[in-house]
Amino acid sequence: MRPDEILGIAWAVAWPPVWAVSWPRAVRLLRGRVLGGFWGSWITASATTAAIDAIGGGDPPATITAAVSTVFAVIMWWLNRRKRKRAPRTYGAKSRALIAAVIAKMRETAKPRPVLRPQPQGSS
Repeated sequence: MRPDEILGIAWAVAWPPVWAVSWPRAVRLLRGRVLGGFWGSWITASATTAAIDAIGGGDPPATITAAVSTVFAVIMWWLNRRKRKRAPRTYGAKSRALIAAVIAKMRETAKPRPVLRPQPQGSS
């Protein structure tokens, strides 16, 4: 294998995770929210790398590696997406009742109570 093929493969493997970590932070600093998240950024970086390698006549091993990285990121995004949707279903009636009881108790303790006040004429 030629050194430029090895470098292309290393770039196709290393660039998407680096992009996925750095891009959301940059977006958060610039816009105040993360667009796409970690796996979305990974998919964007690896798909872009694969497309540029394919169109620009890059090395086939690097193009294949970037495409495999894209598929991996799509699978991981899909698995994490499904787990995120299951979480709200786990909050049942008991949890809601417990939270409602805690809020009611906090409101009850926050009400003002009568306090001892000194007599206007003093204690004679």
